[in-house]
Amino acid sequence: MAAKTKKRAKARKAVLADIIPENKGGRPKSSLDILPEGWRDAVLGIYAGGGADVEVRVWIRQQGCTISNDLWYRWLDEEPEFSETIKEGRDLSEAWWHAAGRGLTVGAMRGNAAVWIMNMKNRFGFLDTVQHGGSIGVHPLDAIANEVSSRPVFDSTRRVGQTIEGSVLETE
Repeated sequence: MAAKTKKRAKARKAVLADIIPENKGGRPKSSLDILPEGWRDAVLGIYAGGGADVEVRVWIRQQGCTISNDLWYRWLDEEPEFSETIKEGRDLSEAWWHAAGRGLTVGAMRGNAAVWIMNMKNRFGFLDTVQHGGSIGVHPLDAIANEVSSRPVFDSTRRVGQTIEGSVLETE
């Protein structure tokens, strides 16, 4: 009896599949249609002033659009127009910060260089050191410091010198 019921259910499901599309559950995915008209130019304008992703997300929400962080990242993966706009915007933002750094360097802009440096490190991954393909665990400056620390340092009388470690050397 159970086999007969399963057969009927399977047959009914096959007939219904032709008539009614399968319900995948949940609400439909949000598309870029929910963004306000002119969103692309407004987003690029925010980035062109040195803005960050968070500022763009806040602006979108202020326009009355419900956009979660998950939706933001899904659009970056699945919506080419959105993804390209954000990538272009990030380039504009980084270019603005480079120009600001140049302005600080030549005195054309007032500001705090330390804040600019920290911003570049945190937002764009800038480093204080140059990465070399040399030995693992040995920084080039460490090697130079070790070499210099073993050289003798002579006093003004030129009779007795000592190394930085403190050992005494006799000289001519």
